[in-house]
Amino acid sequence: MEELATLWGRQLSTELHNTKRAINLYKGAHWKVAKEIVLESNAELWVLSAGLGLLHGSAPATGYSATFAKNSPDSISKIKYQQEFTSQTLHQRWWSLLCKQRLHSDYPRTLEELFSTYPDDRFVVAGSPAYIRASLPDLKSGIKCLANATQQLVVITTTGSGLYDLEEIQQFLLLGERKMARHWLGGGDDTLNIKLAGHILDKCHKKPKVSFEEVKQAITAHASMLKDVKLPPRQKRMPSEVDEYIRRLLTRDTSISATKALRQFRDDGNSFEEKRFRARFAEVIGKLSR
Repeated sequence: MEELATLWGRQLSTELHNTKRAINLYKGAHWKVAKEIVLESNAELWVLSAGLGLLHGSAPATGYSATFAKNSPDSISKIKYQQEFTSQTLHQRWWSLLCKQRLHSDYPRTLEELFSTYPDDRFVVAGSPAYIRASLPDLKSGIKCLANATQQLVVITTTGSGLYDLEEIQQFLLLGERKMARHWLGGGDDTLNIKLAGHILDKCHKKPKVSFEEVKQAITAHASMLKDVKLPPRQKRMPSEVDEYIRRLLTRDTSISATKALRQFRDDGNSFEEKRFRARFAEVIGKLSR
């Protein structure tokens, strides 16, 4: 895997000249919210990337096809070394090797390096469980570098099964729930984590002396009063209906991925087999690009 990561890093390095800044590379609703947060809170944006590692928002970045999401065709889980690792340890190994690639020298390349460089700053880490797990060893090492970690760090991810492996950072976790998006923050599942991060930063911007622990407690108390979201039974759809649904999504967001499209499709109460949905998605995009 070391050889693969080195080759990957070399290829990326050759493409980093005259490229976009990281903050302008990524598209979609999540990144639109992230950009708004940076402008409103004066916070610095860092990216947890499965293709580029830890990346400052102003660092040069090039396009790539890699993700820690298991169900994506570009998932790191699908590389040929997967038989040597569990999915989680493979992702963690890839993150470690990726961050060793010195794509630029101006910024820290690991969370440990970032936290040790700014041991008195406050950090909000927001990501899906897959991304938090991939960077977990790095995150745990970084926590040791902070002057008063419980007051300086919040790690936001979404609720779901299988979060037992994050127990070691339990005291830093804030779990986003679908009802927060539906009844409070607005948006969908894809913006829940980043909107929670924005809420925390807004509170801290308005009241600089408020602690992360106080903000977390207030959020948890507010969430406990929200009604749970009950999804309706899913209705099976025909291929023609799926195609039409995908076309409507693409007219609203041309950069939406198949994974996010499928999630939205299911959240809207629809049912269609995943592999077939991805095939329909690729076919619709192909027709629209002609």
